[in-house]
Amino acid sequence: MTIYKLTIFIVILFLISCTQKKQFPDFVSEKVEIENVSLNSQLPKYSNESIEDSTIKDLYKLRFFRNQFFEKDDEFDLDKFKSNWIQIQKNIHFKSSNATDLELWFAISGLLFELTGDAIFADELEKLAFSGIGKSMPENIKIVSPYVFTKNTDNLFVNLFMPASIYYEHTTKGKVNVELLTNYPESGKIDLKFGMSKRRYIELFIRIPHWAVGATVEVKKVKYLAPAGGYCKIAKKWNEGDLVEINFPMLNAPDYLK
Repeated sequence: MTIYKLTIFIVILFLISCTQKKQFPDFVSEKVEIENVSLNSQLPKYSNESIEDSTIKDLYKLRFFRNQFFEKDDEFDLDKFKSNWIQIQKNIHFKSSNATDLELWFAISGLLFELTGDAIFADELEKLAFSGIGKSMPENIKIVSPYVFTKNTDNLFVNLFMPASIYYEHTTKGKVNVELLTNYPESGKIDLKFGMSKRRYIELFIRIPHWAVGATVEVKKVKYLAPAGGYCKIAKKWNEGDLVEINFPMLNAPDYLK
């Protein structure tokens, strides 16, 4: 009887643990510390735009979801958070105002990307980054830098395409440096160059914008699947000097990239 009760107790604890993990998921891909990223891009200056008054209340509702997550509120619901974001994003318009709401929208979209890894949220980060967010160039860079690359342990996500570098310590010890070389959006040619003292296994995820149908991703003449609106995955041991060559057809690029 004692063993039976103990078994029931363990099962209940397991179910509670699973429920908590589902309600408060770990980050799929986490933003990096700003000191680990060097961003050389000339981002647009603040666009003096904000979200329409009609959607401000909805935006603050999303802020409430965000606060619930960080406060580990039992009422937090990731599916509701996502569905509310998607509905608001469809109806967002901009008008002359200040940068506060744009910064909040960027932070909320960034959190949803970290929680889900879904490219739709990274697409929105790009739109905001190239439209201008902060009130000054240094502030713009500070806001955008943590999301150019994001990480999950040693796995690296490339989300925004601008001249930048990331430096970090691999879990097997040793520094890793990845440099992003491009003049995007003037052209769709983007190179990723690896630097490290020893071969390291890294799963690399490269965002392919939803409009970039026909994009190509190639490493040493090996081509990888590059689905528009998703991520191209390359899992391998990387060497010093390895180069990833990416090309996006720019014909259907959205207006904010032109």
